[in-house]
Amino acid sequence: MVMEQRPEEDTMPERWELTSLCMECGQQGVTKCLVQDIPFFHKVICMSFDCPHCGNHNNQTTCAQEIEPRGIRWTLHVTRERDWLRRVWISDYATIRIPKIELEIPPTRRREEGAKGGRVTTVEGIWLQVVDDLRQVEENQKLLTFMEQRLLPLRQDVDFELILEDPSGSSRIEWQIGDEEPGMIISNAHILDKSLQMTQYVRSKEENEYLGLVPPVDNNSYEEEGNDQSPIARDEVVKLSSNCPCCGLLGENRIHCTDIPYFKQVLIISFTCQYCGYKTNHIQSGWGVEDYGKRITLHVHTSDDLSRSILLSDTCHIWIPEISLQVQGESFCKWSTVEGILKDIVENMENQYSFVLGDSVDPEEREKWQSFLQQLKKIANGEQLEFTLVLDDPAGNSYIQNICAPEEDPQMEVSTYERTSEMNEALGLP
Repeated sequence: MVMEQRPEEDTMPERWELTSLCMECGQQGVTKCLVQDIPFFHKVICMSFDCPHCGNHNNQTTCAQEIEPRGIRWTLHVTRERDWLRRVWISDYATIRIPKIELEIPPTRRREEGAKGGRVTTVEGIWLQVVDDLRQVEENQKLLTFMEQRLLPLRQDVDFELILEDPSGSSRIEWQIGDEEPGMIISNAHILDKSLQMTQYVRSKEENEYLGLVPPVDNNSYEEEGNDQSPIARDEVVKLSSNCPCCGLLGENRIHCTDIPYFKQVLIISFTCQYCGYKTNHIQSGWGVEDYGKRITLHVHTSDDLSRSILLSDTCHIWIPEISLQVQGESFCKWSTVEGILKDIVENMENQYSFVLGDSVDPEEREKWQSFLQQLKKIANGEQLEFTLVLDDPAGNSYIQNICAPEEDPQMEVSTYERTSEMNEALGLP
């Protein structure tokens, strides 16, 4: 498909049209693009192609979000009929496996099918698609035997695992909260979902090349050139070019190194696309993973505590035990204040509120969400000041401002702990 370079705009439009080459007749057709923000997932671009010359038509979805820092692996234990109806967001890079019947659906297979690349479906929808594909293969007796003896009986089974692995980190499986759970989760609800497990992992060199990412710079190159200085000097802004995740044209990353008093050195990274106006920014530690995990507990008593500066890394978990709230910091990886982070969580929930509470939601669950949202708003607005904020970061790269520094803060407790083997694996450590 040949894309036209769109003129500079302040914001990315919700829809636009592109002149594209038809792969059937070689004439020019039209691709219509629509940007959609899917709750609990990412922004996606829905594309529909039509050729007025030969009538060729196809459509597909493409993730408009930048590739995540880590790959992701979802493991769903199907134990009840309701699990078959879970929504599944599948990117172009995801692999689906069902070990019980030795079934694997590679990403290359879905990209060959064009419109069946990035898509939103259900667990049952995945099963139906495989059944339909195998029924079209009438000449291969081995595949037909597999379908009749193993694949078709799977629909009556409520005891198997479905694994969704995506090196781009963009795929998701819908979480479900059981009636026995009193708390609500915003972006990390699978912690309460006993049937769903999520693991993040560091991509291999081959996976980075597969995703089209620039390989990391060899650290030895500085030694070979006799350069004993840091790649990013203090007070220096480094500019790097990279493709925009929205329009695909060349944008600019800006990286700046700075120090947080009584904490450590951090990198501030921002991206701007001059063509479509897409912008993003995030902050991360400049010192890698600490030797121990860190847990910070802040006892909030006054409105001044809401003004404390806070740094969330992409490995940090937020916990407010008074309302049973747990959120993974990956959704808010940023530098802000306690109040700012809480309002970000409220905004996140409100944006996804209508999607979660549809007509099919149980009235008790709807009432539970509404009650939880009211409690969270009171905390974020300073109406309820007596609460506890806990940051648990296995990498030790999160921070809450100590207003008594360099002395100890009586309202804040900082402790370290040994990481589990699962935590080390998620961080890419041996």
